[in-house]
Amino acid sequence: MEKIIVVIILAILALLFLGKQTVVMVGVLGAVAIASAGMTLFFIFFVIRLLFSKKRKAKFLRIERNTVFKWRAAFYEIDGAEYPCVFPDDGIMDDKIYKTDKEYTVFLNRRMGKVYDRIAVTTCVIGLVFTLAIDFGMIFLYLLFYR
Repeated sequence: MEKIIVVIILAILALLFLGKQTVVMVGVLGAVAIASAGMTLFFIFFVIRLLFSKKRKAKFLRIERNTVFKWRAAFYEIDGAEYPCVFPDDGIMDDKIYKTDKEYTVFLNRRMGKVYDRIAVTTCVIGLVFTLAIDFGMIFLYLLFYR
């Protein structure tokens, strides 16, 4: 749905500035830059939270719908308490990724009351690297074309 709204807005902008392609391109690149900067801030926030987490051994319990949010998350048991994973479960290959009889190393953030499992750590690191690369690429393109 969001993609359709974005296409409609871009089409309206193109019609408004017909003949002024540079204005439309700058607008599109600006929208992409704002979205990329927002994603970068998102990943920086979660990486900082990850850095202040403690490494713990945890037992995987189940994948269940989170009570606060509407997505499904992996739940782990640490010292008798249950903690959900910070990121939602995507539902792909759950039987291969999560084993109930296995102990995992997770990072527990007590302030958030959530854990970072290996999938969440990988998501944070790769997401931060890619969004920073996109941000630097956008800055490079801006300096290259509009200097």
